[in-house]
Amino acid sequence: MGLFDGAVDTVSGWFGWGSEARQKARKYEALEKVLGEKLDKANEYYSDAETALNEVHNSLTGGPGEAEGNIMTDFTDKESSWSGEYKSALMAMQNAIKILSQRKAEAGELKTYWEMQAEIEETKGKG
Repeated sequence: MGLFDGAVDTVSGWFGWGSEARQKARKYEALEKVLGEKLDKANEYYSDAETALNEVHNSLTGGPGEAEGNIMTDFTDKESSWSGEYKSALMAMQNAIKILSQRKAEAGELKTYWEMQAEIEETKGKG
């Protein structure tokens, strides 16, 4: 360790350069923020889609109360198919939201790790 190493760390901190660990911490902090925004938007889209699809489904199933015979059978078959398809789409959206949540959590963990590494480096530089 050279005579000026601690001074260089201090000066770089003053000018915002920071250590590599501090830069990585800031990178993961920014990533965590962006993923949080995307997650909020995905949850909003999911909620809107779920509401709209449930409304369509409810309007279909509450429809032809007087229908009899083949008409009712055909309607029930089509409604069942539709129900399965839209529930499958919602499930795919939920899986995407879970993956996005996991990536956001990973970014947060990496941010915390690099913040701790930066603090260790900064403490060593002062010592």
